[in-house]
Amino acid sequence: MTRRSADSIAFNVLELLASEAPAAEVAELVEQARRGCESAREREALCRIEQLGLSIRSQSQRRRRREAGLAALTDTARDLALPYELDSLLRVITRRARLLLGADVSCLATAEPGGADAEPGPVRIRTTDGPCSSLRAGQGVPDGFGLGGCVPSDPGPFWTPDYLADERIRRSPVVDATIRAEGLRAVMAVPLGHRARPFGTLYVAERAVRYFTTDEISLMAALGDLAGVAIEKARLLERSARPPA
Repeated sequence: MTRRSADSIAFNVLELLASEAPAAEVAELVEQARRGCESAREREALCRIEQLGLSIRSQSQRRRRREAGLAALTDTARDLALPYELDSLLRVITRRARLLLGADVSCLATAEPGGADAEPGPVRIRTTDGPCSSLRAGQGVPDGFGLGGCVPSDPGPFWTPDYLADERIRRSPVVDATIRAEGLRAVMAVPLGHRARPFGTLYVAERAVRYFTTDEISLMAALGDLAGVAIEKARLLERSARPPA
């Protein structure tokens, strides 16, 4: 192969980036040029060109994913602003969460609100989305265990790339059995609340090890805030619609 200058290879890499070519094509182009190099200086220049090219490609992909996520979150905010009966709203939130992260399964658990002087009721799963057989509406969630138990102490999304291998999580045989039955690995728990202690948790889960990105965590935190406000609004409307006792 005729040896090409580093400037020529850099131009070719830019062309590949402009055409959104796969990273493998960039690496192959540089590798072919590297085979024809005779000096260490030229090989070093080609390595630098490859590193810069792949870095630019990675940043561009991340920017596009962030823009797509923000657009999806904007659509979700519009959707949640519509008037919903509470159960319908919970189903919308659960589905939107799964689609926002492209996850396998999502579910939403809340505690029944207590009265003026009463403690909230037990936490139960209200809705699920995605193919699953062990997660069902009405199923109880042990208080203080699993990822949901981590949320009150850290009022933001709490996640693990591999649930059953994570030693930070306080174990519950019930929760662990469900995780095993569904073959779930990565799980994120997002608190749901409005101006107070969280009244529920939104879960998204993947059947593979997955490290959620900072952008994904931020999107889910924003969704949790939007959902908390929408749920509180729907609850107030339901209470106001009830006939006086």
